[in-house]
This record gives sequence, structure tokens and C-alpha cells, in this order.
Amino acid sequence: MSYSVIYSTHTDNAAKLSGAIVAAVGPEGLLYDGKLMEAPDFAKDADLLFVGFWTTANNCDQSVKDFLQGLHHKKIAFFGSCGFGDEASGHFDIVKNNVLKNLDDSTNTVLGFYLVNGRIGYQYLARGRADNWDPKKDFHYPSFKKFYKADEGHPTVAELKAAGEWAKGIVAKAE
Repeated sequence: MSYSVIYSTHTDNAAKLSGAIVAAVGPEGLLYDGKLMEAPDFAKDADLLFVGFWTTANNCDQSVKDFLQGLHHKKIAFFGSCGFGDEASGHFDIVKNNVLKNLDDSTNTVLGFYLVNGRIGYQYLARGRADNWDPKKDFHYPSFKKFYKADEGHPTVAELKAAGEWAKGIVAKAE
């Protein structure tokens, strides 16, 4: 079975997760591992696509949205990082649901998601500090302030190991 790992990244978290996926699944069958914007056309011809993203506005970024809309009859597994929030807060479920809305048809099979806390972009932190974290200026500020310390250091070694185990499970489902 062939596979590709295609991702978009803002802080290199998706690249780190990609590395863990490829290390766990192995080189056999790998067509492509790298950034979406550099992906050759044949990368999407793989039997299984691992699609990685960074989160913006509770969704994947525009390049991934565009890519997903062109996929038909594919087995897809998603991985990515969310700048703030976590599984317990329900944030990951919001992101998952929004990402799924970007698939253009029902001929694709989604095999799963693996999301970790990411890192809030430094530009947002600088803006928050400059605005004294005033929620009247941006309603996200309370969440940014709450999560930015916790988000540093992600993905952790344990999260990378878990990403590899998750990927092996996805391959077993896809076969």
C-alpha cells in the first residue's frame, strides 16, 4: 500500500508530527513526505493520504482547504496542531468538524484524526500584550492568555510517539 504525508505548517509542528508518522510507518510505500506547497502531483495518488495542518480560525489553513476540495475516492487521515484549547475543552472537536466540511464529496473515507496542542503564533502574543489582553479588542485574548504557556513545547516527545502509534493503526485500517 502506498502513502503520502502532506502537510502545511506555520510553526513546524506539523512537520514534527510528519516525521513521527514516517518513522513509525516506515519507508516502504512512501510516495511523498513534505510540505503541501512543494508536493508533486503524484503525491495525492497514494492509496492513503496523511494530511497535516495548522489551525487558524478553528479550521485548517486555506491551502489545505483547497487541497481537500480536489480529493475524490481517497482514504485520508488528518493530523495537526491547534494553537490553543485541548481535547477536554471541546476545541479539538470543533476543529475536526470544520476540517471535515472542506471535503468536497462523500467518496472519501476519513480514517481518523490526531491533534495536539500547537503553539500560538508569536505575532498574536505580541498583539495581545500590546493590547493588555483586553477582550474588547479581541475576544480570543482570554483563551490566548490561558493557553500560551501550556502550549509551549508541543508536540512533546510523548505526543510524537503517540502520533507514530496512531499512524500505524491508521495503516492497519486502510489495508
